[in-house]
Amino acid sequence: MAAKVGKLVDWSGGFWERRYSAEPVLDDTALVGRLRYVLAHGVKEGLVERSAEWPGLTCLPQLLGPARK
Repeated sequence: MAAKVGKLVDWSGGFWERRYSAEPVLDDTALVGRLRYVLAHGVKEGLVERSAEWPGLTCLPQLLGPARK
């Protein structure tokens, strides 16, 4: 299935890592770092212009707090 999706979107290289790697999140600083990475990844890869546009992102309103304009 991954190979078919890769061809569909013209993706070269590996689709997923070969092996699972668990990294413990030991404190709030590490947690914020992981969140920043996840939220910025779609923008970095050019899939969306803003993190808020990522489909399925349901935690952003809670992370941002009261509505921002």
